[in-house]
Amino acid sequence: MNFIARFFTLSLLPSLFASCDCSQLHLKSAEKEMSPYKLNDLLIFKSELGNLDSLKVSSIENDFTNQDCNWSYSSTQNEYIRTTLNANICRNHDCGVKILIEKNRRNTRVEISVFRQPGILKLNGSNTTSVTLSSGKKYDSVFTFKNYSRNDEMEAFFWDRTDGLIKYKTNKETFELVGRANYR
Repeated sequence: MNFIARFFTLSLLPSLFASCDCSQLHLKSAEKEMSPYKLNDLLIFKSELGNLDSLKVSSIENDFTNQDCNWSYSSTQNEYIRTTLNANICRNHDCGVKILIEKNRRNTRVEISVFRQPGILKLNGSNTTSVTLSSGKKYDSVFTFKNYSRNDEMEAFFWDRTDGLIKYKTNKETFELVGRANYR
């Protein structure tokens, strides 16, 4: 190869690599609303037996995957929101609620884990039902996650598209959302 051809080829390589940027996939507003909490929100639940339980939002992380734009991993940076709510009654890191909402090219994936019971769904709205709490409050867009394992205390939890966790059933009692406050 002659000098001019090598020079031309070598001078183009940096511009080719510099133009290789990752594309960012952003969550839509409706997708972000699946995690409706703010830092330090306190959710209060009451069971039909009169027992109280509460969860406090301890962290919220909104960022993108593939921060270094590593092409061997992916050519996209997917926006995600990771929210953690800790139960006030236990100190175990698995005792609470974890929410992960992540955008990818095909869909938006939502992973919700309530007291170690996982639930994964794709946001299409087709698998929601209506739920009315004992207070009379009605929710029209609720995802129901049932636990089919017989050796776990959690039986099911109910997740509203805009209000988040509204109800959960253990093998002993059912807790419903009765209040929400923010402590800064």
